[in-house]
Amino acid sequence: MNEYGRQAQKNWELLAPQATKEILNQDPNFFHNLGEQAHEKVVELSRQLAGQDLPEETFLEKLGRLNMSKLQAQEIVSHEMLMPTTQEVTNEQQTQPGETPQLHQEPETKMLGDRIQYWMPGQVGWSDDPDEGWQEALPLETPTTDSNQ
Repeated sequence: MNEYGRQAQKNWELLAPQATKEILNQDPNFFHNLGEQAHEKVVELSRQLAGQDLPEETFLEKLGRLNMSKLQAQEIVSHEMLMPTTQEVTNEQQTQPGETPQLHQEPETKMLGDRIQYWMPGQVGWSDDPDEGWQEALPLETPTTDSNQ
């Protein structure tokens, strides 16, 4: 199995484990074949995205253009071919009464000046408080020093 097949299987096992089991029961070579198809698509798409050589471009410019087209092709193919469908993920996330959802994610944090910002998967942009939505951020308190000490 190539890198694309391994990545697809990893994505599916994480996001849709039950569907992954069902697929592998029906076709044990599913991810191997999907990886081969994805590789062919990346090669084809990267050639299209790279376009034709420019007469004035240097070796390094050409190398950069070709590398960028391959990365763009990999990103497109990854999104289109190596992820389970929204329906399959939704089916996995639906729980029976009394069950708790399996996928719980903590917010990511970053510093923005003197503020802490939060981001949750599925949220557009960064927030000052993931529980209460967007609000005016308060600056972090900085310790005060007493000049008499």
